[in-house]
Amino acid sequence: MVNEGIKEQIQSAYRKYIAARDIKPRSGQRHMIAEIARYLSSIELDGEFRRSNDATTCVVEAGTGTGKTLAYLMASIPFAAALRKKIVISTATVTLQQQVVQRELPLLAEHTDLEFKVALAKGRGRYICLHKLDSYLAGQEQGILLLDGQPESGGQDVDAEAYQRFMNWMVDKGWSGDWDSAPEPIEETIWSTVTTDHRQCLNKRCSFFTQCAYYKAKMESEKAEIIVANHDLVFADLALGGGFVLPPPEETIYIFDEAHHMADKALNHFAFSAGLKASQKMLRGLSRALVEGQSVFAYDEQITNRVSPMAALSQEMHHHLDAVARFLNETIEWEENDERATFQYRYPMGVIPEELRKLSAAMADKVAEMNKELEAVLKRLRDLAEKEQQGGAQRQAYDQAVMALSVYQSQVENLEDVWRIMGEEVQEGHTPTARWLTTWAKESDSDVVVHVSPTNAAHLLRKRLWSRAFGCVLTSATLSVAGRFDRLAGQVGLPDGSIFAIHHSPFDFNNNCTLELCDLGRDPQDSESYLEMLSQALLRIIDDKQATLVLFSARKHMQFAARALADTKLGSLIITQDSGNKGQLIDNHRSRVDENKGSVLFGLASFAEGLDLPGDYLKHVIIAKLPFAVPDDPVEATYAEWLKSKGGNPFNQVVLPDAITRLLQACGRLLRSERDSGKISIMDRRLWTRSYGRIILNALPPYKVVSADIRQPTANES
Repeated sequence: MVNEGIKEQIQSAYRKYIAARDIKPRSGQRHMIAEIARYLSSIELDGEFRRSNDATTCVVEAGTGTGKTLAYLMASIPFAAALRKKIVISTATVTLQQQVVQRELPLLAEHTDLEFKVALAKGRGRYICLHKLDSYLAGQEQGILLLDGQPESGGQDVDAEAYQRFMNWMVDKGWSGDWDSAPEPIEETIWSTVTTDHRQCLNKRCSFFTQCAYYKAKMESEKAEIIVANHDLVFADLALGGGFVLPPPEETIYIFDEAHHMADKALNHFAFSAGLKASQKMLRGLSRALVEGQSVFAYDEQITNRVSPMAALSQEMHHHLDAVARFLNETIEWEENDERATFQYRYPMGVIPEELRKLSAAMADKVAEMNKELEAVLKRLRDLAEKEQQGGAQRQAYDQAVMALSVYQSQVENLEDVWRIMGEEVQEGHTPTARWLTTWAKESDSDVVVHVSPTNAAHLLRKRLWSRAFGCVLTSATLSVAGRFDRLAGQVGLPDGSIFAIHHSPFDFNNNCTLELCDLGRDPQDSESYLEMLSQALLRIIDDKQATLVLFSARKHMQFAARALADTKLGSLIITQDSGNKGQLIDNHRSRVDENKGSVLFGLASFAEGLDLPGDYLKHVIIAKLPFAVPDDPVEATYAEWLKSKGGNPFNQVVLPDAITRLLQACGRLLRSERDSGKISIMDRRLWTRSYGRIILNALPPYKVVSADIRQPTANES
């Protein structure tokens, strides 16, 4: 039962908010507030305010215009305060993150009596490492740096001019060292040399600790009641065990907005890959660093006694990698991947030959030994550094060695994960692990990359999130398919007893949006002739005086259409997604519309959601092809095989539901408010010629549907 005091606090805050902003209460929003409040009140507590009953979640699908952000904030903030818990709001896109931090929460604080402190949480990789920057500027690289993702000796590629520019920004412009607030864009290759991770970071031993932008932000987030993060950071924290970057799960009410991304994001954090030749190169670099670093280590006996055994281990690992390479060279028949310009080989059902499994398991054992030895060296270096005077030359040398060797440790740990998972025996009854290989050329001197990934996030999330979190709310405009949450529940392993609700958008879809089914005369193909037909159709249906978004399923299709239309009336209006920074592209698009000019955005999957272009900023959305997943995705293909082996139907259970979710997101770009209007054109005739097309159409909002034959006229007709 909802605590009456909290219930009254929520109702009072909601009344004040809508009165102050002179807006009408929304039915879906009120119901969503009530559902989340009931869910949070159902969590049973022990004497120390810890959850004592079985884990459950609250899943709410809220259509565009429902006002879901205000709903979950209004419901959760009073409960979190009363239960002494933190709120972590996790989004999938920077756009929504900024909206929550810069708009929704300030408005809530301004127009209600609710009191809370907010912090934006980001990983270390978004902040500059002042220790590295200072070392580069002072010429103290000590001969071991991470350049372009690979350990190399020497600092010959250090961009002194860029580093000096960073320092000038801090001194002259007050830049904190946050990547996202840099006065000018920074190249990722340069940025990667001046940022760090949890392994390299010296933490409180660093002489720049009190000035560190990351730790300043972290201290602010520790004081905050509401922490806004993203899915990647949440899963990175959970992968470390939870409570390292964000509050411990047991003390947290998680709100996952854009929750339809949770499964993919979780899988990404538990997928690993390593190149055979790249691994050997890394091992050579580690051996060289240990030998050359002995002068830095002051020939400490505890370290030098480990150098020879580690060199021997490295040699054994080289031999194992050579053996794996020979086995693969003798057994693999590569398949070309047109979309990714690589060659790929996937093991059906993730099952690898027994000989390869044994080689992998043996490799994993050797890597684990190397990791153990390297950890001992690093521990000794940290102990030695602690004994030296802060700021002294020897202290700096030890710290620099710790940072450099930690780069190798991260890569050794990744190597251990790859070969441990490759060497695991298949477990009956469990969803399989996808195992596959990629290369850039078939020649024997090309590197082969070994990939491993779980095919389903359910087990991982049950273990690391649902079983530990105090409470979890999942919301998005697209969580169900045909009113059912089966696909989501299967993907993320929602616990029994979870509650589900759907609140449809209040928009008048039938009167405000026309869905135009455009027939090009044939099904989509990757052939050049089809793309030519599509390009000519775009020329006919795009109004050069309006704002238009065209969504493509593949980059090469987008580029083909852009080239085909370059010399037409649309040529100067087209802005392609790969032509610059996303934010700048959208700003250019908006500026054109503000000047009463037409503008045409050509985009891919990331433009199919997260774009907020209300009113005249978007009047026409064109979807070139139904967004079915790439058929050769190794993770999805492995899972489909397993599902089929269990009597399931991969197309109906996975491919179709996922395509519907993507299509709903794409269509959702058009109407962003109740006043918006416009047209959606779908150029894929499978939508009305295939049996599954009716299922897709029924899942879309109730648009006004019209048909349009836009086949290119024949010579006789013209």
